[in-house]
Amino acid sequence: MKKFFLTKDTRRKFLKKSLWASIVTVSGTLMSSFLNAESLFSSAKLIKDSDQLQEGIFPFYKYLSDYNIGEYIPKDQGGKFIQMELLGTEEDKIIAEIMRSGLVEKNLGNPPDWSIFEKSELEKSVWFNRFYYLPSFARLYYLDKNIEHIKFMMDLLKNWITENPVGGPSKSKYNWFDMQVAWRSINLSWCYYLAKDGLSETEKTVIYDLQAEHAKILMKDFGKKALNEFNHQSHGALAILYLALLFPALPESKELLQTALKIINHHVKHAFYEDGGNVEQMFGYYPFMSSVFRDAYLLLKANRVGDPELILPLLVKMYKYLSAVAQPDNTVPPINDSYEQKVSYILPTLAGIIGTEKLPAQPRTVIFKNTQFAVMRSELNTEKPSWYINLNAAKLIGSHAHAGRLAVNVWYNNKPILVDSGCSNYDNPLLIEWYRTSKAHNTVIIDGKSDFATSQKEVQWAGKRYTENVIQHLVVKPEYKFCRMISPETDETNSGVRWTRDVVLLFDKYLFVHDCFECHGYHDYEARFRFADINVSSYKSSNNLIIDSGDKLALVSASNGNSIKLLMEEDYFGSHAKNIKTPTSIFQINSSGTLHSSFLLKGVNNEEDIDKISFGQEIKDKVCKINFKDESGQKISMKFISGKVNDKHMFFLAN
Repeated sequence: MKKFFLTKDTRRKFLKKSLWASIVTVSGTLMSSFLNAESLFSSAKLIKDSDQLQEGIFPFYKYLSDYNIGEYIPKDQGGKFIQMELLGTEEDKIIAEIMRSGLVEKNLGNPPDWSIFEKSELEKSVWFNRFYYLPSFARLYYLDKNIEHIKFMMDLLKNWITENPVGGPSKSKYNWFDMQVAWRSINLSWCYYLAKDGLSETEKTVIYDLQAEHAKILMKDFGKKALNEFNHQSHGALAILYLALLFPALPESKELLQTALKIINHHVKHAFYEDGGNVEQMFGYYPFMSSVFRDAYLLLKANRVGDPELILPLLVKMYKYLSAVAQPDNTVPPINDSYEQKVSYILPTLAGIIGTEKLPAQPRTVIFKNTQFAVMRSELNTEKPSWYINLNAAKLIGSHAHAGRLAVNVWYNNKPILVDSGCSNYDNPLLIEWYRTSKAHNTVIIDGKSDFATSQKEVQWAGKRYTENVIQHLVVKPEYKFCRMISPETDETNSGVRWTRDVVLLFDKYLFVHDCFECHGYHDYEARFRFADINVSSYKSSNNLIIDSGDKLALVSASNGNSIKLLMEEDYFGSHAKNIKTPTSIFQINSSGTLHSSFLLKGVNNEEDIDKISFGQEIKDKVCKINFKDESGQKISMKFISGKVNDKHMFFLAN
């Protein structure tokens, strides 16, 4: 099948082509429909009389005292990265202060040019035009009744309307397209309902009429396109639902409702796996997508339309999934194009809908078979170290998904140790130059071969590639937790090598990573371990590492008679919208035929304890026996059986 890639410049071209395609689909004549404003909208105001400003039931007031707007409504990741770079907060009071200090003018000029960044930093451009920040002023007014909040909000809004007429002429190609329209209409809904008792009738009409224009665009874009499982479409459906229920005087309100329900029902059924994971394999986007269906449920229930109970089983799965994957700091794993979004805001709101007595039980160690993601946690025991390990097979690579196949990410005593590379602002060249590449992850590079699509420096949005990488088994026993992942020899990055990665958390004290590479020829291997912002160094010029995160750990390596060469690098780590350089260890091994290599990670009291650790392998047929003695003299033997074997015979503790 022919693959299509979007090059570095082509995110803008892609959006532009999508815009033209949308207009062609709904109008039949490209240029005349786009350039002739009359064919899209009447130049006359659609809501002429303030008496026509009918209202629906806004179900979100109860959350306003406890949540800032950006906490209650998590952002898509493109918006979140820009939010944290420009504002660094979701606290409404601080957001209002920064906006009043001239953020718009400093970035867009005075008077503002709302399209100034479209050709250079598109994500920043759409951030300003989606109005993420505007409901902060409305919430502050709702809480303190200071009319100055409304004045600033409406002055900015009126300027935007003047500079961005829906039918043109406008400098912008994107402000009346796709997610910009969806986000803006949702944010305007919050502005209207939180500030309505302080808005003049004229100001209410300004917002209501602007929403009428948004409704027409949303119907011509999201409403007419084929159903898919992309988060933009479900978010667009939520925006349509807002308009249908909260602005019922809109001429097409009945059609809006029918369209929203059709799209939402499709996404409830098809955009999430049975295990709760989302088909886009996006962890950072998950709180945002959870809020879409949570708020659709609340709007439908409050306004007594549709069947909101159809959404409830998905909300239960979302609660279970988010609870399970959350890292020790209550954030989602920053895997793929993800920001470390907090789950501590979205989970209580889901729990309030589900009911405390109906919340699903949550095991500490769990596999999501459809998503191909697993989490291991140590048992709750204050006398032993605390471990959190997530394992990502990389079922999907491309689009928003990175090339971190069979990746292992580790927290020890509530601190990150081995980390996915994270992500950067989508405008940042590092996104394609580094973050999406194979080398940016805790994986193994075979014969120097990285995933082709995500390692092309001119490709910003690579086509999706579904792999056969799999988490084959997860076993939980009193003594250990064992997980096996496999990347088959047919995978395009494996050079014909079948790669099996076994991960064992033993006695909640020792973490073992065992790799088996089955093949017949000669190959080079690079086992890469990416570290958080902690101190990592080679111990006494050996192939062993001493790690200092506040706790001390040792990383010890072994292979079957093949020499290991250790290299240390500093590579980018995207953390909380900052791109910093942190250590990467690269264990280089070359071998002819099948190779076994193993790594041990454990806490130590001091560096000298490494000298007391012995760690070796014995290979016989398809069996790799690991013999281990720790600094206290405790001896352990384990056997890993490679190849296509019965699940019960993959791993066991040996005598």
